[in-house]
Amino acid sequence: MEGYAVAAVGERFGIPVRIVKAVSDGADQQAQASWNETLARCSAALAAWIEAAGLRAR
Repeated sequence: MEGYAVAAVGERFGIPVRIVKAVSDGADQQAQASWNETLARCSAALAAWIEAAGLRAR
């Protein structure tokens, strides 16, 4: 939902947007993990993806 709003504003102002999201809750037994654990896991996965894709900030 939030991603659409960001993309719509980027489109409106002619700003390229790339949105990458991570699933933080698989709705399974892991869903009860603490927010800090979930944040650490998702940020590590996202950092690895960014590195592998060669998309480091300039």
